[in-house]
Amino acid sequence: MVASSSAAAPLAVSCAQTNNKRAREQKAKRHGVTRLDSMYDYIIVGAGSAGSVVAARLSEDPASSVLVLEGGPSDDLPEIAMPAATPTLWSGPLTWDNATVPQQQAAQRVIPWPSGRTLGGSSSINGMIYMRGNKIDYDNWRDFYGCAGWGYLDILPYFIRAEDQQRGASAYHGAGGPLHVEDQKYQHPLSRMWLEAAIASGLPYNEDFNGDHQDGVGPYQMTQRDGRRWSTADAYLRPAMQRPNLTVETDAYVAELILDRDRASGFRYLRNGAVREAHASREIIVALGAVKTPQLLMLSGIGSADQLRSLRIPVVVDSPSVGVGLQDHPMVLTGWRTPSVRNLWEEITPRPCTFGSARGAVQWRRLAPISEALAAASAIAWHQICSSAPSLGLRRSPSSVRPRNERSALSWAQSRCGAVDA
Repeated sequence: MVASSSAAAPLAVSCAQTNNKRAREQKAKRHGVTRLDSMYDYIIVGAGSAGSVVAARLSEDPASSVLVLEGGPSDDLPEIAMPAATPTLWSGPLTWDNATVPQQQAAQRVIPWPSGRTLGGSSSINGMIYMRGNKIDYDNWRDFYGCAGWGYLDILPYFIRAEDQQRGASAYHGAGGPLHVEDQKYQHPLSRMWLEAAIASGLPYNEDFNGDHQDGVGPYQMTQRDGRRWSTADAYLRPAMQRPNLTVETDAYVAELILDRDRASGFRYLRNGAVREAHASREIIVALGAVKTPQLLMLSGIGSADQLRSLRIPVVVDSPSVGVGLQDHPMVLTGWRTPSVRNLWEEITPRPCTFGSARGAVQWRRLAPISEALAAASAIAWHQICSSAPSLGLRRSPSSVRPRNERSALSWAQSRCGAVDA
């Protein structure tokens, strides 16, 4: 969605801007807009994994003004930084509580599909696994779907540029980039046993799933920094927020695109109980993820004409491909009890609960089991079945999803050990 400014005489531009502003004010009044925001060069909707990066890159030009609208709150909740608290983030104020329609191949079950609703988006609530995907997938996009420039060797330099790899730079990894990637600071005994068993069964050990090949078994690397979650908000957005030309508004729920004839020029959104508008002179970027991006387009009248009419949404652009073709990977969960080995939740409770100081509490959190990503796998195995690419992934978690009858991992630890500083 691009809004381009035209080159014209100064007087003509001035008159056009005045007329456009009056037209916007009149249209805004009809939509109940109580505040008409200033014009920006760029407006980004969504401060998630993509939006944070785009905001940081565009605001590098001090002559460009950039506005970021994020529908959720700030990312200052202590649980976000604590890897083991990840499952407590999958419902509540930091997520869009998406769910699928009843799935025919899953006994008509409705599957929860949460996505991040805070600065950093899903990178602030996910399992922190650093996994780029298989190179064959990228090459297939290029070769079979016409996505020029999206082959693996085309995008590898960008992965390297983004990365700050704990192990140092190599042919597949970078050092000094904004995104910290490191080995897990703690590995649960059950995870180590599982790795040993997988290797004993004949699977080759693989210390780097983002290197030359992916098949094999080994521990994941994480997007963490010193045992703490390192989201795209940490890596990109917060450093950029120091720039005077970048404005970030949280709790800004975008309701629809503002369309001037056949061109998108801004957004209409709700913040602090007021309906507002923001306009862009150059470009708007919709970065709301795989679910919310097509939803916003459809709410704005861009989508399948038949479907929009059935929902009584005025059709602006008949684009049947909007909102279809989504694919996801299935995951089947199995569990075993290990009475002789303490699980992760049991190990999280320190013995004895004496930190001695706030500094000691922080050190414990970063070095003890709470730095392990509970929801993420501690190891993975790929098995090739009549294919040139891996066809099966195995993940292992050393505990159940979350302790029962507890609000969160933070409150759980605090109830046993006193306050823990964030």
